[in-house]
Amino acid sequence: MTSKKWGFKSGDSKSESELQVYKKENAALKKSLEEIIKEKRKMTPEERKRLLEKILALETETEEYKNKLGQKDQEIQVLKDELKSRSKSTDVDSLRGQLEEKTKEVVKREQLLNSLSEEVEWQKNHISAVSARCTDLESRASNVQIAQEKAVHCAGMPVNIHEVEIQLKDDLEKNQQWII
Repeated sequence: MTSKKWGFKSGDSKSESELQVYKKENAALKKSLEEIIKEKRKMTPEERKRLLEKILALETETEEYKNKLGQKDQEIQVLKDELKSRSKSTDVDSLRGQLEEKTKEVVKREQLLNSLSEEVEWQKNHISAVSARCTDLESRASNVQIAQEKAVHCAGMPVNIHEVEIQLKDDLEKNQQWII
């Protein structure tokens, strides 16, 4: 049977069982016909006609069932092929969709990474500038403190920087007036 060849049972098990019954009947009739011929017994024309009609009917039905089974096998194969093509196209579409989603995620992550890298670089530059400014201010503060300490030590007494500035300005004005 072609349906067994594909590994499927026919959808019409009744038809198969009937076919088996007809095959058995056909075989039995052929056997009885052979026995009759062997015994050389004379059959009446009516018995012979009935027997031949029965054999012909059984063989006709057998051919019809074979044709029906062949058609069913073809239908099954067509359905299998359709199912394969549908599942393949569905799988491909599904995989394409997943690929597009993953690609979009990768692009977003790359953009985020670039943005974060730029932010980190800007922060590094800003920290470097602030550190340089702090170092410069510390250096200036240290120089001012050293100058104040020297001024105090030179005069031998505590000196107020503001008073020294006022005194220097007055002396400068007097010098300018003297020159004129």
